[in-house]
Amino acid sequence: MSVFRKSVFFLLLVCSKCFVQAQTWNNFPQKYKKDGISVSLNHDNTFILQYTTAATHSQLLKSFQDLHVPFEIELIDTTWRILSLHTQNDTHYGIFGTIVLPNKNAVFEQLKTSGLFDHVQYSHPIQKRKVPNDPNLFKQYQPDLLKLYNVWENTVGGTNRYGDTIVVAIVDDGFDTAHVDLKDNLFHNWNEIPNNGIDDDDNGYVDDAHGWNGVENNPYVFTSASLVDGHGTMVAGVFGAKGNNGKGVAGVNWNTKIMPLVYYPSTAQGDAEQGIIQSMIYAYKMKKLYRSSNKAKGANIVAVNMSLGSDNAFPEDYPIWCSLYDSLGSVGIISISSATNRNVMVGMKGDTMAFGDIPTLCASKYLFSVNSSDNLDQHTSSGYSSKYVDLAAPGDNAFSTYPTSKLPANPYKLESGTSFASPLVAGAISLINASACKVFIDLTEANFDSAFGLYRYWLLNGVDKSDEFKNLTVSGGRLNVLTMWQQMDSWCWRNDKAYTSLKKVKGTNTFLSIYPNPSDGKFNIVLNENEAQGKISITNVLGEEVFFKDFEGQNAFQPSFKLGNSLIYVVSIYHSPGTYFVKHEKNGVLSVKKLIIQ
Repeated sequence: MSVFRKSVFFLLLVCSKCFVQAQTWNNFPQKYKKDGISVSLNHDNTFILQYTTAATHSQLLKSFQDLHVPFEIELIDTTWRILSLHTQNDTHYGIFGTIVLPNKNAVFEQLKTSGLFDHVQYSHPIQKRKVPNDPNLFKQYQPDLLKLYNVWENTVGGTNRYGDTIVVAIVDDGFDTAHVDLKDNLFHNWNEIPNNGIDDDDNGYVDDAHGWNGVENNPYVFTSASLVDGHGTMVAGVFGAKGNNGKGVAGVNWNTKIMPLVYYPSTAQGDAEQGIIQSMIYAYKMKKLYRSSNKAKGANIVAVNMSLGSDNAFPEDYPIWCSLYDSLGSVGIISISSATNRNVMVGMKGDTMAFGDIPTLCASKYLFSVNSSDNLDQHTSSGYSSKYVDLAAPGDNAFSTYPTSKLPANPYKLESGTSFASPLVAGAISLINASACKVFIDLTEANFDSAFGLYRYWLLNGVDKSDEFKNLTVSGGRLNVLTMWQQMDSWCWRNDKAYTSLKKVKGTNTFLSIYPNPSDGKFNIVLNENEAQGKISITNVLGEEVFFKDFEGQNAFQPSFKLGNSLIYVVSIYHSPGTYFVKHEKNGVLSVKKLIIQ
């Protein structure tokens, strides 16, 4: 028999249910040592398996032995009953001559028909979704195009209206956690003491102070793989580079915490798809823990961005990966993924001239797929479909953060691709969560399906529609963060009476109202006869006063009409576009209403 992996042997000691008859690569294949087979470290015949609840350890081990190939087992997660099975290639050359083993397709069929597995799939190569770029445009055009400046007047992220810290997980190759434009937005698991070798918060992960390396099962989220092309660092910067700090660039969300989840291996022996699965499971567990602990542990993850994928791929070959999007949705996490960078129509196998793409074709309703556009609102090289790709976002010529450890040292870089389109959508969703009313936040907890339906409507109905994207996306348009935010704002106005009140004063009997609101510049302030003798002021979001009138001691207004026994006064004012707060004060009683001028 072979030598057990140390880590797998430890699992046997603490969990009798874990089947771990695994072999190390250095001694592989000890199980067939007498055969004298010489092998290489190449293990491209890798399967990801989800065993049934009824399957026993002995049944599973016998099924692997019956394959009659050298094998290695590695547990991925016992809760999901997922493991990976590594087998050797079809033909090997040893001291006893050539030995022909069953090919991977035969192994696949034998596993599938064994009745021991809910899902059997290959482990597939994964592409980072980035393409070469034109390095001459060192400028961020995205904020103008997406109307972000208008949204930033209302929120720049960070926390929701309950004061809960908002977290977005980025499944990538890790990022430069010391980057001057990213370090302040790095997620902190305050319940975990770093580098003490103890699982302080009892979440099943040791030393996960800032996230998790899903491919190597350790807490190191900035690795040598993070430096290969700086992909994860750039994606993180597009989403959440620190804004208004006088340095570098601004992400869509200036203050939201970024949780790095690493799927891309640092060594040739690493398995990217296994890294994706384990990263998604980590996000699920942390959000579930956050809910079950009454917000004391875990993380308030509202979205997961995945700027990655597998070309020419279809859901039936990726059942485990695809199913995890529903798992994330079940705990209130929205997933956003980039479509392929190939300029092809994405579709199912039965669609004429259609090409596969994972995760775009995964069936989960909680997943948004994004293709790429440029600063002229033209579709750039990326997968398209009026059925499977939800919307476009400007991923062309994205100027973003870059690892400072790279030589020559340059903390910013210009790149293009769908990789840099999807984090814009993740940023828009997190900005909504940061400014939405408490009624909506409550809805995300009580009935996430209903809340997600609103997210989806606001996002897809809020795009800038054009003929360019009419048949290239489900929505027929390109992301517009302001329109999405305005739809949320309008919903909260209608459904949450406390949404527009900045300060509640006990005993107030106010009749202050504004119409129309939102307005096109001209609006009316409506008061009752008591309030008509107070003070009115209007301030912008920076607190600067743009209008003030003190009517104390004089009846400056003429009543406009009578409502019951009360006289009603209407004051007409005109002002420039922006977000404002209209305040009325009399005898120390303050009433506040929010006003939007478009």
